[in-house]
Amino acid sequence: MTLDPLVSSALTFYIPAPWHDPIKRLSPRSIRDVFYWCEHVVLSNQLLNAALQRLVSYFITDVEVLDVEMDEAEKIKQYLYDKLAIDTVLFSIGMDYLTYGNVFISVHFPIEKNVICPNCHFGTAFEPYASDPENEFEFQDFKIKLKCRRCNYKGFWEVVEKQVTSEENVTIIRWNIHDIEIIHEPLSGTTDFIWTIPGELKDQIQKGSISHINRAPSDIIEAIKSGIGKIKLDRENVLHLKEDNLCGIRLNGWGLSPIISCFSQTWLVESLRRALQALALDYIVPIRILSPQARQAPGVFGDAALSLGLDVVEERLRQIIQDWRRNPYGWYTAPFPIMYTPLGGEANRILPSQIIEQANLDLINGLNIPMEFFRGTLSVQGAPFALRILEGIWSRLLKVYNRFLSFLAGKLSLHFRWDAFKLRMAKPTHIDDLNRQMARLQLAMSGAVSMTTGLKALGLDYAEELRKQIAEQKMQALEYQKLQDEMSEAGLKYQLAQPVQQGQGGEGDLLGMLMGMMGGGGGGGGAEAGGGAAMAGMMGAPQSPMTIIDQFVAQISGKGGEPVSLDELKQAAQQLAQQLLAMHPSERKSAMLRLKQKHDVLHALTKQAIEELYQQASLQARVQAQQQAQQQQAGQVNLPI
Repeated sequence: MTLDPLVSSALTFYIPAPWHDPIKRLSPRSIRDVFYWCEHVVLSNQLLNAALQRLVSYFITDVEVLDVEMDEAEKIKQYLYDKLAIDTVLFSIGMDYLTYGNVFISVHFPIEKNVICPNCHFGTAFEPYASDPENEFEFQDFKIKLKCRRCNYKGFWEVVEKQVTSEENVTIIRWNIHDIEIIHEPLSGTTDFIWTIPGELKDQIQKGSISHINRAPSDIIEAIKSGIGKIKLDRENVLHLKEDNLCGIRLNGWGLSPIISCFSQTWLVESLRRALQALALDYIVPIRILSPQARQAPGVFGDAALSLGLDVVEERLRQIIQDWRRNPYGWYTAPFPIMYTPLGGEANRILPSQIIEQANLDLINGLNIPMEFFRGTLSVQGAPFALRILEGIWSRLLKVYNRFLSFLAGKLSLHFRWDAFKLRMAKPTHIDDLNRQMARLQLAMSGAVSMTTGLKALGLDYAEELRKQIAEQKMQALEYQKLQDEMSEAGLKYQLAQPVQQGQGGEGDLLGMLMGMMGGGGGGGGAEAGGGAAMAGMMGAPQSPMTIIDQFVAQISGKGGEPVSLDELKQAAQQLAQQLLAMHPSERKSAMLRLKQKHDVLHALTKQAIEELYQQASLQARVQAQQQAQQQQAGQVNLPI
């Protein structure tokens, strides 16, 4: 037999167990009480609310689209962010998950109703037709009653429901947890979800709200009509995300919020807050009292304190206070000494701020959230280690997001008949230090990893950067080509505007080169005679541009109606281009317009031939300029004789 040292024959001392405190006796006893308590704490405790929001926001990263082409992935991603506001949805799901420990989600594709007249079989959309007062809409016995415009039939119409296929009307429903009941079968683990129709929706349908009737499925209307007010949700269309707990707790398919483990600490924090509120009312601002100063010696003749009554003294002091509030910079007089006495103001001594700060610290740490992360005071050296611990503990939150995204991808691809794709959250990259980022970039440059992985460390998208590079290169090439064309055109215009000088063609003479090319010569200074003869042979007597174009077109078309081959058209275009180059730019422009009116194909080939002549002449000019520069450097400069 073992004797208890705390028990004697005279007295018995009882020491209560430390976990049997009065606070735990007030803890929630049912799962519904847990939901309401957690909801109240999160909404009323701004510190806890802020901690949960920061935790949820940390794991909301970029949504990645997998198993589809890059263009299709970009289209899906734009739809998720622009139409569904996926970042906001993920934030709400995370807050619901941490607050209640349960989230019920459905992807809702709305329906619309069409009505058909049973008399003449006239069919139309219900909502716009019923909104017209002339059609005399009534909702009797949960049936639609209308007047037909065609046959003037007035009675109950047939209703046909159809699902809206537009991408604009898709919504993600987070079912109200207070309206959901669970029927759980523990052996197979299957769960059925019973939804209690909210009273607001019942009232609107019973009142005959056209918009509510149009969008409410027939199952809901029948449930309201029968008076049951509950409907069983399709198990395949509801995603239940829950926070699991110890197997010894019979939750019957429900999850348990992680906040419930901080019940005692939350109670302590709220008690300290309530005490602080009481101190703020009574002990922060002291009471200031003004009174006549007591005499240490008997008064003498003429002392105002002896002749004035206390009511006069009080009135005078009140008057001084009022005047001072109107003008704090004034001077005020009193016929007797005044004593100032502050009372109260000892709040910091009664409840030191360190007590409240420590209670808040214990609450945040109880949720496995580093206080430095919550305050935003993580240092560069300590951030990777602290955030890795945070991610290791709360990695299940990232898995919750990925389960929802996988569910969403399946519903969207099935409904809109898109190619099958996958969605997932990118891993948080805030823990990457500079060394790790540089290592990723080096591996990407060496080809060991993809450029997408390497640039993601810096928060860049490789596909987007590649598109920008291609766009920049395209713009640069267009600007260079534009500048080259302008310079070539300006040079040709200048050279063609100069008179042809016999026997004085220099090595860089662009007109001489063109004349040489058209006459078959080698270009340069020796091309004037051959080029001039060729031009004279082709052109003969001076003719107008319109006449030249008409002769060429008539020559091509006057072959007895036989089709002209492409080679013959190209040869004619070459000849015509050589003649047009010798014209004034204004005449050449008129001739080209005339040619386009007469023969489109010949116009296109002639335009191409002119551009080729420009390019050849420009190339020869650059080659000759380089040769001349080399000769000058070697001291071999050809001086004109």
